[in-house]
Amino acid sequence: MEEQFVKLLIKRDTGTQDKYLVAMRATADHYGWLQQFPIWTPKPLYTQGGREFFIAPSSRGELRCSGSQTIFISESPSKHSFAKGLVHRFQVSWNCGLFDLSEIAHFTQRDWHWMTDPPGQRIDKAHWETRYQTQTTRRARGLVSV
Repeated sequence: MEEQFVKLLIKRDTGTQDKYLVAMRATADHYGWLQQFPIWTPKPLYTQGGREFFIAPSSRGELRCSGSQTIFISESPSKHSFAKGLVHRFQVSWNCGLFDLSEIAHFTQRDWHWMTDPPGQRIDKAHWETRYQTQTTRRARGLVSV
C-alpha cells in the first residue's frame, strides 16, 4: 500500500520543519508534481567526517495516515459537487500556508478549475495564480538592494 503514495518536499528551511505534500503516486504524476517537487527525505541532523546523520522515520508510519490537512483539486468547473473522476485529494503538512498552496497550484501542469484552502473553501485557479504572483513579487522586492 505504501508504494501507492508519495511524499514530496515543498520547502525545507534551516531551523523549521519541512513542508510537504502527500498524494497517491498516480495523482502526483497526473498533475506533474513528481517533476516539480523532489521526493522527501529526512533532514540531516549533522555531518561528520563526510557522513550525514538522520533520525530515521518510523517504519510503522504510513504516508496516507500522516498528520496533515486535506486539500481537494478539481478538473470540473462545478463548485457544487465532487464530480466523479475529476476531483482529487492530497494532503499537505500542517505548517503549509496559503503561499505554499498557491505554489502547488502554480506548478500544477494539468488544466484544473478550483482547489480548496485549509478551511475547505473552493478557490478558483485564477485566484491562486494571482496570490502566487503577488507573493513572489513581494518577496523579490525584498531581495533587491537600492
